[in-house]
Amino acid sequence: MTARTGDSTEREHWWSWAESERDVNARRRHAAQLAGERIHEVVYYTLDYRREPLHPEWLGSGPRTIESETEWSEPLWRCADFDTLDHGLELHTESGRKYSLTWDPTGDHEGIGLRRAPMLGSVLVPDADVALWQVGRRTDLWRPFMDRPLTAVELHYFPDSTMFGGFRCPRISFHAGNDHLDIVLGDGDDDGLGYSADNIAVLHPGTPVPPWGYGP
Repeated sequence: MTARTGDSTEREHWWSWAESERDVNARRRHAAQLAGERIHEVVYYTLDYRREPLHPEWLGSGPRTIESETEWSEPLWRCADFDTLDHGLELHTESGRKYSLTWDPTGDHEGIGLRRAPMLGSVLVPDADVALWQVGRRTDLWRPFMDRPLTAVELHYFPDSTMFGGFRCPRISFHAGNDHLDIVLGDGDDDGLGYSADNIAVLHPGTPVPPWGYGP
């Protein structure tokens, strides 16, 4: 993926945009490998906004796992109806696999993708100064997907209406029995959830999917 303020790898790859229906099907088959898996941990990857004021000893020291209850009491990624993440998230399964969900490099194509790969070393450089939040059982949001195996993972692809054509994916849905969770391109703004090409939003139960989650 193209560089993100020095935190990303310099390899350029596309996890979301697909040139053809054949590519769309390949991405869906890849995501379908998660069906039947039980999630063991969920890690949010965000900019480490509080590193300098609260933990100056960590400056330039790489990824920081958030452990302080003070920071957990008011995480900046938590909004009323969704969680908003600068970089993306990583799913750890009970079988030991790691899957990452992030946005494509901004520019000609916009969307989110899911790959069996760790965030560090695939999306972000291993020593990126980022904050890692192990949200797993600390929130009710992901608990249904940890208590039972995933039954399906949906990549919602739509024809790209720009001059570049192909297909783009602005929304990914996880299902576990009757529970489902939607993740979209998006960020918080003064009016709530707004569109963003370089941020993802994990929608809380009952939060409607925004219009762009249904296609361009």
